[in-house]
Amino acid sequence: HDLKNITCPTLIVGGEEDKVVGIQSSYEMNEQIAGSELYVYPGLGHACFEESKDFNQRVFDFLETTQ
Repeated sequence: HDLKNITCPTLIVGGEEDKVVGIQSSYEMNEQIAGSELYVYPGLGHACFEESKDFNQRVFDFLETTQ
């Protein structure tokens, strides 16, 4: 319920096949954090940050656009 209080630029990254918390939690965070950006890795799970080849670049790109 506190997510609606977040006002800073927020990138939410999830894996479509997340078996730990489920992808629905990423969608819920995106709905509750105004102006947040959501990216879902198709076919990847909870460790999409390790499994994807472009995770670091995606984060860097997001940070560059929020400055």
